[in-house]
Amino acid sequence: MKKKRRRLWDNVQFKVFIAILAVAATIFTVGEITQLPGVPTWGNVEQAVGKVENSIAVPGYLQMHMIDIGQGDSIYIKCGEKNVLIDAGNNGKGSVVIDYLHKHGVSRLDWLIATHPDSDHIGGMDEVIKSDIEIENFMMPRMPDSLTPTTKTYEALLEALIAKGISVKKPQAGDAYELDDVIMKILAPIGDFSDTNDYSVVCKFTYKNNSFLLTGDAETKSESRMIEKWGDELGADVLKVGHHGSKSSTGNAFLNKVHPQYALISVGRDNRYGHPTEAVLLRLKTLNIECLRTDFSGSIVAASDGQKINISTER
Repeated sequence: MKKKRRRLWDNVQFKVFIAILAVAATIFTVGEITQLPGVPTWGNVEQAVGKVENSIAVPGYLQMHMIDIGQGDSIYIKCGEKNVLIDAGNNGKGSVVIDYLHKHGVSRLDWLIATHPDSDHIGGMDEVIKSDIEIENFMMPRMPDSLTPTTKTYEALLEALIAKGISVKKPQAGDAYELDDVIMKILAPIGDFSDTNDYSVVCKFTYKNNSFLLTGDAETKSESRMIEKWGDELGADVLKVGHHGSKSSTGNAFLNKVHPQYALISVGRDNRYGHPTEAVLLRLKTLNIECLRTDFSGSIVAASDGQKINISTER
């Protein structure tokens, strides 16, 4: 008799579950058709599921999100209630960056920074500027006419800035900006160079006892000048590895000064450049620096409460 009652109860539960699903499906379908305010739609469900699946939720006042955009750079920095975006990937990746920012509730960027005008850093930036995200400040290095690009990608960026009436601020090494309780300090470029990579804007974000150092595509010439000017001030817990792990960046002298616990590399799977190079990976391994890569882990988040670093990955 007990077994029979159990089966009967299970049957009732199943029928109730089906009934609930049917009611929910009806509500969402009506909402989709009528688009009445306050009535949920299937689009709402899809958006909610996507947010759960694609967002990386990590507690921390200072957060560094290395967005997986393939071969290129795009890094979102959360500083309390302030937001910074550094680079926006290659052409066609702007929508990926915008979607990522939306999923993390970003409607305003206090700073949008183009480290240098290579297409894999600024290709998606015109889309970001044209989007519904408000931009308070924009920074990009000024370089000699001989190095200033004439590409359609660069022109698209300038046209987007002009259309929105956004002025360009030139980075000055030593300038520091307060973003709530986080300090964003510009460490480079310092002086003149013969390569656009060495003009990369280098930023250090510091919150209490933790700091993140982001180097764009800066190579060893820029690194040498930073060592000379900043010395031990280059020390950081998390290093964004320069130039996607190219052998011409992240030299031993620079690594010894920064001495990070974690090294993050933004790189595309099976890219034609061979990034990251074995030389750089060996340098990191020799110094016992934990290395994470977007081609293996997807988007990566380093978060700080001011005392310790937590790392989370998309996969």
